[in-house]
Amino acid sequence: FGSDYARGPWVRWVAVVGGVAAFVMAAVWLRGRWPSRIASELCVVVGSVYTAIATLIQGDPVVGLLGSTAFAIVGGFIAPFHSMRLLMFMWVVGGATILVLAVRIAQTYPALAVCGALLVALVNAFVVFACRTLLRSINNELMFEDVEPLTSLLTRDAFAERVATLMSSRGRGGDRYLMVAVVNLDSF
Repeated sequence: FGSDYARGPWVRWVAVVGGVAAFVMAAVWLRGRWPSRIASELCVVVGSVYTAIATLIQGDPVVGLLGSTAFAIVGGFIAPFHSMRLLMFMWVVGGATILVLAVRIAQTYPALAVCGALLVALVNAFVVFACRTLLRSINNELMFEDVEPLTSLLTRDAFAERVATLMSSRGRGGDRYLMVAVVNLDSF
């Protein structure tokens, strides 16, 4: 509602509609249970598009470029919870927005346009790659928590769980024998 919105009353209405949309999306997430996948994807699409609109209607393109760092928040959510296709959609919308804002800034400050656009693009990409790397690291730790690092054998609890699963999953008529070998290494 500041003086930057002197380009017309429609800009003010776009800002109000965006604020209402943001509150509706927050209400979807703040209720007692997680939203469905479609509702979550819809929030991502609306959030991406409206972040682009909100940054492009700014009177000062430098402020708009600063606001486009909000794509990092959306990307940080998409990375662990959604598909690469949705992430690519967000990057296309964000990249186009950053490019338009950089062109506007370049009319008066070319060096600022290039440096600002690269910085914002790198921040957005870094957040996504950091989230994906963290998720991959966590998955690897979970995968190897049942394995003894020194011997690469299953731990006692993991062995007992896998044997119980194996025994309960087979039919009684087909498996009549179970052989278990126990090796004890003294002082090990």
